[in-house]
Amino acid sequence: MKKIIGLLLIISIITNLYAQENFLIISGGISQPKNDFASIDFSNSDAAFAEQGYNFNFEMSYYINDFVGFGANLRFSKLGFNSETYNSELKENFIDILDSVFLKSRDYNVHNFLFGPYLKVTFLERVTIYGKTFFGVMSTFRPNQLLAYRETGAEIIEIPIEGKFVGAIAVNFGAGLIVKITDGFGFTISADYIFAKPKFEEFNLKTFEVVEEKQPIVLKNFNAGIVLAF
Repeated sequence: MKKIIGLLLIISIITNLYAQENFLIISGGISQPKNDFASIDFSNSDAAFAEQGYNFNFEMSYYINDFVGFGANLRFSKLGFNSETYNSELKENFIDILDSVFLKSRDYNVHNFLFGPYLKVTFLERVTIYGKTFFGVMSTFRPNQLLAYRETGAEIIEIPIEGKFVGAIAVNFGAGLIVKITDGFGFTISADYIFAKPKFEEFNLKTFEVVEEKQPIVLKNFNAGIVLAF
């Protein structure tokens, strides 16, 4: 009897899978820098001192059958720069040779345009679980920065880095859950892992010059939002 009930349950779930259906997702949430991008290790040349921020995401999917589809998203992220820790490390490392040293910095802005395949499973008529692998472009606004320092008895020297957008190929692995309230409207939660390696202008603190280096950027985004189904 238990086997029959179990078999009937499986058949019921399969027969209740959606027919082809597409989604428009509008969401926002936390953007968390990871690895070297979030590192505050002053001895790490790839440390970017990025701090947690937020993101907005617009995503559309088109399914060619009940399980497989394609889609694209446009995402805007804003992340802070940990100036307090950076300046503390500057002073500690250069206290013996400089009277003063200080960095002023604005925030990071990251824009992603990505596209690729989806896999989804829908059950209980209104609940969908999906996964995706996206590829595309990350455009990162390297913030304006100003490094000011003074040697003993000398004038203050200021070295600026002008903020500008730099692009790189990006990859995004993500998964989410959609719960429909009506046939055309629902809510979603999702998690995404995004990686790119753009070339930034950075301060070389051995020579106090501006150099170009590739900056690994890793972001973990956790979002919630609304879904329009059509």
